[in-house]
Amino acid sequence: MRLEINQFGGMAPLVDPTALADNFATYAQNVRLDRGVLAPGALKLEPNPDYPDAQLSGRAVRSVAKLSDDNTRFAFGNPRGAMAFVSPVSPADTWGRVYYMGVDGPVFTTSEQYSPGGLVINPVSYRLGVPAPGAAPEVMAAPTIEHKYEEGDDNRIEVEPDYVDVAYAYSFVDRYGHESSLSLASGTARVAYDRAFSVPVLVGAAPPTRVNIDGGFRRLYRATFDGSSSTWQFLADIPIGQTTFDDTVPVGQEGEEAVNEGWLPAPVKLRNLCLVASAFAAGYFDNYVCYSELKLPHAWPAELQYPIKYTPKGLMPLLNGVLIVTNGRPYWAEGSDPYSAIPRELPINAPCVSSESVVDMGDYAMYVSFDGLVAAGPGQAEVITSEIVDRAYMESLVDENCKAFAFNGRYVFSTKNGRWMGFVPKQGFVEYDFGYAPDEFSAVSFNVRDNKHFFAFSDGTVRTIDTDGEATNVQWLSKHWRTPPASFSCFCVEADTYPVGVMVRCQYLSQEWQETPLFEVSGPHIQRLPVMTGGLWQVVIKPPQGGRVYRVILGQSGREVQ
Repeated sequence: MRLEINQFGGMAPLVDPTALADNFATYAQNVRLDRGVLAPGALKLEPNPDYPDAQLSGRAVRSVAKLSDDNTRFAFGNPRGAMAFVSPVSPADTWGRVYYMGVDGPVFTTSEQYSPGGLVINPVSYRLGVPAPGAAPEVMAAPTIEHKYEEGDDNRIEVEPDYVDVAYAYSFVDRYGHESSLSLASGTARVAYDRAFSVPVLVGAAPPTRVNIDGGFRRLYRATFDGSSSTWQFLADIPIGQTTFDDTVPVGQEGEEAVNEGWLPAPVKLRNLCLVASAFAAGYFDNYVCYSELKLPHAWPAELQYPIKYTPKGLMPLLNGVLIVTNGRPYWAEGSDPYSAIPRELPINAPCVSSESVVDMGDYAMYVSFDGLVAAGPGQAEVITSEIVDRAYMESLVDENCKAFAFNGRYVFSTKNGRWMGFVPKQGFVEYDFGYAPDEFSAVSFNVRDNKHFFAFSDGTVRTIDTDGEATNVQWLSKHWRTPPASFSCFCVEADTYPVGVMVRCQYLSQEWQETPLFEVSGPHIQRLPVMTGGLWQVVIKPPQGGRVYRVILGQSGREVQ
């Protein structure tokens, strides 16, 4: 009789230790299980020169982001700043705009406020979007209209003008070309199609706050009510400091039609600002999922506010759509056009426990629910841990403060008792010790260009994972093999690096567990065991730093382990 472990997996807490598959563990700590091979898994953190402690400490930094190839690094005061994005029209954006969640809501900054290639900490920012003028324009006096005459038999006769009614509306345009929605319409004024005229118009509303209006405009539009059209058409850009305009533009010579009706600023209560399919911005407030206009992150029409049944907890852009996790069922919205990306409820009851647990895993996202870990993507979602954990276990493990990130294919999340757990589908759980408690972090971001994770600490400092660091407290405890009362006399270990630490444990009936000393196995040769008799057997393995363990065999004779 022999016992063999030729593949290594993680923990499956729901399954009894004696009913586990041979590759699963009763406990796994600080290990990697790539392709069924056991190796140390260092997840220690180290300082990063891109974010020096001396510059960040005490600056209330809660998240970081690297968004361009010129090594410009941003540090923000909102944990959701980690989802910052550059303009969807980049690299054609001459202003170098960066959009993100600021302390006071959704904001943007420009290259006027930061130095490309440097470290930018809480840059000057502006409200995302421009509020419409607070007052309608006013026609200040009756229009003056050119008189025309024709000669009669005895005297000149005035030719009656061909009258038409017009009205005015205007918008604000900030320094960067962001345009507000139109104001309310003015009263009408009667002008002539075929005559020169002059209409004095007052556009006197105060400019909006938290908007860089320096160099901006008041953009005036006119609508002609001629029985067939009342479209707003461009009339003139008026310097922001000027509040009056004398309209002398002949009817029919207006500019392009207004496209900005309904362009509201991003809602003040908007949360989780992100970019979907490199095409439009998204966020949520209350029970609404909101989108911006295509390629215009400053314009948020009310018609692109989609109500959903449950309260949103977080958004995660994926592929050509966005996942919306809620306190009920998740939603998926597909499409690169905001008018077609309608949120659709997914048929799974999996409320999200924590918005900070939603992580992009590549083609899908994962998040923590009390029913287990959920994998969700385009049009589908499922609890992928239902066979190895149950609701009672998850409720004892996590709470609303759970944080998570992805690393080397592993979904790593925090527990409410201060631990870190990693999960890989079909492999189970592994516990990790970073040396830092989860409540010391405010956000984790991943930079594709550097292939690095950046951990923002509550004290403002930033760390990255030291993948070359030495893993400590590395151990893997096998399942419990149930056998007839027996003894095993020897074992061997196949690995690429030695020594490998091995301990064998057994229990006879209900007696105390017996265990061997920790053997430091120096090679693939047969290792003798002391005499122990038991009906339950377990193997403890401690893989060497930088090494991999492929197989462990216990036998009752040397022939059985060869």
